[in-house]
Amino acid sequence: MANYCVFGVAVLLLLAAIPFSRVDSYGLRAEPLLLEFGTFAAADRTCLYRKIFKGQPSPVTINFNNPSNTLIDYIKVEVSQGRRKGGVTGNIIRGAVGTVSVSLSVTESSGKSTFQNDAQVTILCAPN
Repeated sequence: MANYCVFGVAVLLLLAAIPFSRVDSYGLRAEPLLLEFGTFAAADRTCLYRKIFKGQPSPVTINFNNPSNTLIDYIKVEVSQGRRKGGVTGNIIRGAVGTVSVSLSVTESSGKSTFQNDAQVTILCAPN
């Protein structure tokens, strides 16, 4: 009986010593797959949709000036889950959510010079 206890303790110590890679809510990826700016509202309408293609040079700057002069409420940048590791980082470099114009810089987060997966940029604006 004592041998089983010693074996159990040895297995637990071995498992505690094994390093595990970081796991986020999207699976075995360390790069962010979704960026959001602002607050989503179901009544908002899509005023800009842009796709960034795999292999496109990184970073990409997206400039948007809303011609209908309604406020930008929400910005979403989402990466398609491909076989390659890669995510995005992004920030607003000019303008802001809650205004009529914004410039957004989107960069491949893996440090590569090109995007490893497709990404979609969606900007939602307040209804007229």
